[in-house]
Amino acid sequence: MKKKGGRRITKYVSEAVDIGLVDSYKFNLVVSGTGTGKSYWVMKGLLGSFPNVDPNDVLFVTSRSMTIDQQSKEENISKFSTEDVDIVKYWNGLSDDPIYKDASIKIMNYGDIACVLQKMNNEGFQTLSKAKIIVFDECHTIFSDLFISGMNMLQVWIREALYTGDKIIVGMTATPDIIEYYQSTWGVSTVRLNEQPVVKYKSQQLYCTDFETLPHLINKTLKGRTIIMCYSVADCFKLQEQIPDSFVLISRHNSKFTKEMNRVREYIVENEDVPSGYIDGNGDIKLLNVLITTSTMREGINIREHSGIKNVVCCFTDELHIVQFAGRCRYNIDNLVVANTFIRSHNQGGYDYSNSFKRWFLDFMDGRSQVWFEKIKHIVDHDVDKVIKIRLGESDDIFREYIDSEWLSHGATSRTAIIKRGIFGDDRRSEFLEQTRKHKVMKGYPSTITFNKAIKFVQEVLGYKVDTGSISVDGKTYTYKLIVGYNHKKNKYTQYRKEVHSS
Repeated sequence: MKKKGGRRITKYVSEAVDIGLVDSYKFNLVVSGTGTGKSYWVMKGLLGSFPNVDPNDVLFVTSRSMTIDQQSKEENISKFSTEDVDIVKYWNGLSDDPIYKDASIKIMNYGDIACVLQKMNNEGFQTLSKAKIIVFDECHTIFSDLFISGMNMLQVWIREALYTGDKIIVGMTATPDIIEYYQSTWGVSTVRLNEQPVVKYKSQQLYCTDFETLPHLINKTLKGRTIIMCYSVADCFKLQEQIPDSFVLISRHNSKFTKEMNRVREYIVENEDVPSGYIDGNGDIKLLNVLITTSTMREGINIREHSGIKNVVCCFTDELHIVQFAGRCRYNIDNLVVANTFIRSHNQGGYDYSNSFKRWFLDFMDGRSQVWFEKIKHIVDHDVDKVIKIRLGESDDIFREYIDSEWLSHGATSRTAIIKRGIFGDDRRSEFLEQTRKHKVMKGYPSTITFNKAIKFVQEVLGYKVDTGSISVDGKTYTYKLIVGYNHKKNKYTQYRKEVHSS
């Protein structure tokens, strides 16, 4: 059922899946978002429907070591290690009896199962012949994370296993498009076990922007704590330099991974929260309001509402990364920000999954198509006309920084606010006019730009709200202009800029 206003869908996987559709000759897809009980369904729904399958005969494959750390805390799930040779020999048919009597499902990552297929075979025996059910959590990983050794071989092994029909293979994901995109070349038939995707959480507001605009958006517009997923480690550190109270967390396999990153990582896994601070290289405690990471956190961790994370920023434009990263927050978030970012593979041509979404996103930003929005609208709690698009030019960006730092009162209209931020008197009016001319954001020769024209530009083109009134200071009465707030929806600078640059 839906909550009034369409905010929350309370339906769970166990209520949506039709177990009767399971087909051992097909890749069985469960399309479901985070927090919808996928793991519970595996333990109770799936295994409960096959009572003759021993838990030792079930492999639970997931994408991130963080996921394993969290999921292995659940009852009847235990970690698998590639050093555990005995259980692999059992799966390969060298033993008739389960090695372990703990009746637990073994959870592993995609690298682990690829390692089993590559290096843990036994001559004369079929690898994983005794595995009766294999569940691929975040199954989009099969095509999205080809940097993992053995992923191409895993694709082939799954296809060959389905040809024999002697085991049940289930894939769970919130983003099935990439599976269906490559399905024809993979040569595998799929069947959806639930008719409609199960989505539990949404974003109240969607922003579409570019990487260069992010510091302005985060520092000046978004309220509350923020998590950001960048394309590269270099991008992470570039943003950190421009965003106060920010911390970078990357993969622990990266050479730049630090002990403090490990502490933050373990805190997130253990508490499903982001710590309030971190210790910098000088041993000083710093605030942590913005967590900047890479795809290492695309899956694998949960963040709860008590964390105070209000904003999720994704520097990828494809559905997979957007939906998966937003899904780290197990609650409705305030703002989802998608930022177009330079990705090297996008310049190599072709029409692969990621490139297609890049083109759709750019078309959406320029108003040529709504295809991109249609792909991700199920996690957004408003219609397409409510999307906020913001791309700042360099001169515009700097001028906004100037206004926000010197004149914006952030809603305050008291006498104190007017004295501090109001534009009145010859000196203040001259300073404001000089800066407007200096930044070259208005068309026309500088001598033709007057104070009143500049104020009108700030209101009608940039989207600021300006109050007018009179105030007495030291016995003299002035007419003041007070820049009170900013409304993205009234920003018309993108169109205006074309006129500026052509003049």
